Amino acid sequence: AINNGGTGDNVIYRENGSWKTFQPTVSATAYPSLWADDARMVITGGSNIMIYDTNLNLTYSWSYSSPVDAVFDGTTLCVCDKNWGLMVGATGYGVTSPLDNNVCRIAANNGKIWIAPGSKDQYNWNPVWRGGSAYYYDGTSWSNFNRYSLPVMDNFFDICNIVFDKSNPNKAFLAGWTTG
Repeated sequence: AINNGGTGDNVIYRENGSWKTFQPTVSATAYPSLWADDARMVITGGSNIMIYDTNLNLTYSWSYSSPVDAVFDGTTLCVCDKNWGLMVGATGYGVTSPLDNNVCRIAANNGKIWIAPGSKDQYNWNPVWRGGSAYYYDGTSWSNFNRYSLPVMDNFFDICNIVFDKSNPNKAFLAGWTTG
């Protein structure tokens, strides 16, 4: 769990019988994302991405320009960076890109990548009313799911989160900032 307690400085808490603070190896005033699965935890902070094992030992650390989100499926690191966009791999080599460079969250599983391009106002958390869409990379090419390819998306805005269904990795869930 990440909580800034109204101070602007993020504190990471972990639960292991009781809640305790966790200080990443590289300190930062903000940790824009924390992602975890059964084998690892990925934290972005400052210009760094840190990957920890289940015992909270640092296993990998990379420096990027300005990462806002990162996921690691055990094989491939996917990074959303404010300045460089989507990067795949520890060395930062790119893949063909989706329709635009708006990236709010990323999800990766078995070589498949989903991008949630929504947004929210960074100062007061208001919606920006970006049309509902999501991008999917199957390892070869990108697909764009929007109101033209999937009419139900016409009623959704600011898709800000995306997660895989653990029981069916071919299925993903999208969450909009203001519209569900």
